[in-house]
Amino acid sequence: MGEPTSIKALLLKLSRHSPWKVLVKDPQIWRAWDLVVGETIARNAQPHSFRRGVLWVRCSGPQWMHQLQLM
Repeated sequence: MGEPTSIKALLLKLSRHSPWKVLVKDPQIWRAWDLVVGETIARNAQPHSFRRGVLWVRCSGPQWMHQLQLM
């Protein structure tokens, strides 16, 4: 396993454009969530919406919200 990578960095690798524009325009990014964050996090946190430049994620509990904040 390599070094931790931010979600933003992973999204940038998926596209040469701004990751936020890609999230809004390309539904494949929503479907790629499991690959981007990994199976364990994907079971406990799912993208919900994108508003005012912020990706909102629904988490199964506060511990998963905290885990995502550390990424």
